[in-house]
Amino acid sequence: MPHYETMVLVKPSISDEEVGGITEKLRGLLTKAGGQVTHAVQWGKKKLAYEIGKEKKAVYIIFRFDAEGAAVKEFERACRLDEQIMRVMTVAMAPDQAVPVAAAPAPVAGGAPAESHD
Repeated sequence: MPHYETMVLVKPSISDEEVGGITEKLRGLLTKAGGQVTHAVQWGKKKLAYEIGKEKKAVYIIFRFDAEGAAVKEFERACRLDEQIMRVMTVAMAPDQAVPVAAAPAPVAGGAPAESHD
């Protein structure tokens, strides 16, 4: 079965319990469609690079799963129908890239990382 990663952006105004409910609802949709969720991680509220519908922040949820193409299409359709979900993006992954998704990335202090001049 092909491997996929989906990033879901949820409106920042909803509570943590509602975010958990959305995560479980989406996990259930994938399972019902024949997919197998390997990881579902909530990164929390982060600043967006640009505004989406006058929102400057969003709650990030990352899913990694194995599924057939029809399940992915149904999953994305369900995400677009949910008014709390602002954006959804799914990418196909090579089998050798199917490593566990990391926790929320740590902020870099002082801007970009320093280059080493060896």
